[in-house]
Amino acid sequence: MANRATWFARMTGNWSWIASPQSIGASRMIRASYRAAVAWIASNDDTEWLNAEPQLISVTAALVCDLFDVPESKLIADLRKAVARRDA
Repeated sequence: MANRATWFARMTGNWSWIASPQSIGASRMIRASYRAAVAWIASNDDTEWLNAEPQLISVTAALVCDLFDVPESKLIADLRKAVARRDA
């Protein structure tokens, strides 16, 4: 089926229906936010490292620090608050 679609698009010059923003879900994309990332980690990721010594952050937490240019200490404090809210 993909070959027929590609052939038709080449012949007609109409590629828009193959990879339109709606077909790949672009209409539902949201802007990334630090608060959403912290909330996601608190509810979906393993947060046992928050209570461990020495404190080595997870890969997901390190990615959030890098993406949003936030120091680890701020992320740890915000995650502790979010986990406390989740557990309350």
